Amino acid sequence: MLQDDEGSVAEKTTGVEFPSYLDSHRLLGIGVRKKYLFSVYAFGIYMDEKSLIQNLEEHWGENPYAKTNPTFYQHVLRSNIEKTVRLVFTRGVGGSEIAESFRDQLEPRLKQRVYVEENPDNLNSSDLSEQHYEATKSLEAFRTACAPLRLNKGSTLSFQWKDAILTVDMDGQTVVKLKSAELAWAFFSIYIGFLPVPISITARDQVFLSVRRILREKQEDEQRGKRKTKSVKGTKNKKQPQGGKPQSKQQQQQQQQKTFSARL
Repeated sequence: MLQDDEGSVAEKTTGVEFPSYLDSHRLLGIGVRKKYLFSVYAFGIYMDEKSLIQNLEEHWGENPYAKTNPTFYQHVLRSNIEKTVRLVFTRGVGGSEIAESFRDQLEPRLKQRVYVEENPDNLNSSDLSEQHYEATKSLEAFRTACAPLRLNKGSTLSFQWKDAILTVDMDGQTVVKLKSAELAWAFFSIYIGFLPVPISITARDQVFLSVRRILREKQEDEQRGKRKTKSVKGTKNKKQPQGGKPQSKQQQQQQQQKTFSARL
């Protein structure tokens, strides 16, 4: 899935192409959203590579077995890695229709994030009710902002998660910015979560295979750097042969005479 150049990758069902990079965000997986067997939009999932390494390397970089552990996947979703999902629509869709569709998917995920993911031992706390209320307000603000939109074939809708802020863009123009880590988590859970099941399991698995590859390449680069440094140090520490200024012709003759006299 990972592309090492500045090219693009086509989603096979729709033929929609996604650039390998959106600014510093690298394409990690692609998929398609279908309804009643018809394709609604293709999507590409991106993450900032530097941010990804910074957030994951300290805890997971030295443990190859952890990268097959569900806890690792949860950490990718929950951590403050800069993430982007770009949707490219393959048919016309009204903004209110897409807003209601997202609300149906986001509401159960918001409850999961607030009551289960963050506070599994304190499900009846009034603080949680307040937290869920605030997250629901952000969801309603998202729905209200998207309802007037008209998404035509070829229109793009992008969602970026950075510093607990979810930014929604349509065709490069900002629609709304919402400061809600819960809503951002719930939205990206639609694409790279586990339960409820994401839109495309194949796309989600592509993302985590790409994440593991990025971490592995980083480790291999560091190991090569350490071996190179060790080799250079070893070369410097080798004992150099003793030597001095080259002897003149007269000195060489005198040395040969001394050697001849000693033999006699």
